[in-house]
Amino acid sequence: MIALGLFSAAGAIGLTRFADRIGKRLFVIVTSAVVAGGLAALPLIDTVPALILAGLPVALCTAARTGAMNALVSGLVPAERRGSTARWSRPTRSS
Repeated sequence: MIALGLFSAAGAIGLTRFADRIGKRLFVIVTSAVVAGGLAALPLIDTVPALILAGLPVALCTAARTGAMNALVSGLVPAERRGSTARWSRPTRSS
């Protein structure tokens, strides 16, 4: 399981440029489809080596799509609201 974590972290770094090249939206759609397909296939697997092989693309795509999804979501938020969690977190002028 540690290998899956290391593989996904290293792969996510490498796939960042690929996501920029093909577009973040398409990248998120493709990686989400891989994750969904991989998770759907897991109950059908009956050996540990096959489980690890099936888990590799799921772990990689799960880690790789996080940055692209965050970039897409931050594009939906107006610039003046980025970094704030609520209205009261903005500085106010004192009279």
